[in-house]
Amino acid sequence: MASDVRTIWDIPLERLYKLVLQFYRKEKDCIRLEYGQKIKLMALYKQEKLGAYSVEKDTETGYLDIIGSDKRKAWQALGAMSEGEARRALVSLLDAATPKLHEYVLKEWKAGGPGSAQRVTDNLKVNESVQKLEQNTRMPIEASEWADDEGESSQHSHSDTDNLSLRLMPEDDTGVGGGVKVLLASAALWCTPKAAGHFIAQVQGMPNSCVRINSSEVIDILVPTNEAASAVFWDFVSVGGALGFGLTFLLRGKEKATELLPVVKRDCTQDIVHGFHHYQQVEGTYSLHFDNSNSDRAVVVYYRVFYQRLL
Repeated sequence: MASDVRTIWDIPLERLYKLVLQFYRKEKDCIRLEYGQKIKLMALYKQEKLGAYSVEKDTETGYLDIIGSDKRKAWQALGAMSEGEARRALVSLLDAATPKLHEYVLKEWKAGGPGSAQRVTDNLKVNESVQKLEQNTRMPIEASEWADDEGESSQHSHSDTDNLSLRLMPEDDTGVGGGVKVLLASAALWCTPKAAGHFIAQVQGMPNSCVRINSSEVIDILVPTNEAASAVFWDFVSVGGALGFGLTFLLRGKEKATELLPVVKRDCTQDIVHGFHHYQQVEGTYSLHFDNSNSDRAVVVYYRVFYQRLL
């Protein structure tokens, strides 16, 4: 396989990498890898996620741990390999190991996204009572809608969207946009305390409203921008434990996403976590990043995503 996987797959590298990981999680029991290939696969995964090896990052290798020692050596051997190079190498390794990978990736890409990394499209218009596309609304949900029995409501609300700070899109070598830099507003996040039960009762049964995240698993829900609106909103709660949440945005035609919200562990078992981002006329895809990698048990996330037009 050529070193530049994007020229063969014709899929942005970040999206391709997530699809390949999704395939591996589903089919790993059916993929035949030699011992050395498995060790290299784990090393590439750590290199992509954590960067170059260091003792501080190696929290798994114990005394007389032979397999762990081999993993450490393989990770060390990657040196200063970049995130993109690690992704390409991992994709190439799995592509060479099974012919099913290419077929799976292309099928899921054409269908709109990987299985658990769900691409949410027109069915995001889940509830007309909260869409209000024609209103200049400052909050996506009225505070009273999620008030609990004691009358408590959202702890925080976002400020006027015009006053949000701007974030510069990272430049890459794709040449998209003739080198024009794109400014993105910062994303906002707040919560409604003790209202998780109300939220679950309302969204249960809606399409694309629930996902199970296994122990040590990371799932991305992909949300494209909608030209009929100018902002995207999301709400979520979890059952079974807290988990990490973050947000990135991939500008159309780019390979490197911008981090809008870093992944931070959030206790959303009792509170509803709300968020929004004003993308205006920019086109691209959001990744709602749910990280259960540091947990030893599965969680279930109930969520809702919708659009609004902010005038």
